[in-house]
Amino acid sequence: MSLLIALPVICVPALAAEPTIMFRDVTEQAGLIEPLAGIMGHGGAWGDFDRDGRLDLFVGGFCDRPNEEYLPAKGPVPTRLFRNQANGTFTRVDQPGVEFFGRVSGAVFADLNNDGWPELYSANNSKGRSRHTIEPQRSAQMRFSNLFRNDEGRLIYVSKSSGAVPGELLTARNI
Repeated sequence: MSLLIALPVICVPALAAEPTIMFRDVTEQAGLIEPLAGIMGHGGAWGDFDRDGRLDLFVGGFCDRPNEEYLPAKGPVPTRLFRNQANGTFTRVDQPGVEFFGRVSGAVFADLNNDGWPELYSANNSKGRSRHTIEPQRSAQMRFSNLFRNDEGRLIYVSKSSGAVPGELLTARNI
């Protein structure tokens, strides 16, 4: 025995008006112009890495182009981590391991070990070899994807020891 239930759908055009969606550039007010000047942003993630209830920001980029392509910076700009200050602004977080030169194609915050603190994974489009002879462009092309374990708000590089970033995996894109 089969039962078919059909519900009528009524559409009233006057009631189905298009909502107005507006985007406003708040980069300057958020305090992100100067620390991101020259970055070739390509992959980023929002996540509450410090568990203060506010979404923080990770911005990655491609760092293997000629220096003049990063103006107004003098050369490649490394990845950046920003803490949300709860007033519409962000401040750069001083965690040296998280600032690196790579070819970040995507990133994600996720609690991978179920301890309540979100880890950071960045997918790098590694070449495995480099035609560059200058740094940091050379190491940017050679850098594999990264996993950072979150130790109560401190992100610790654990890519190799975790097994989550196998050495033979050269290219990872868009998580």
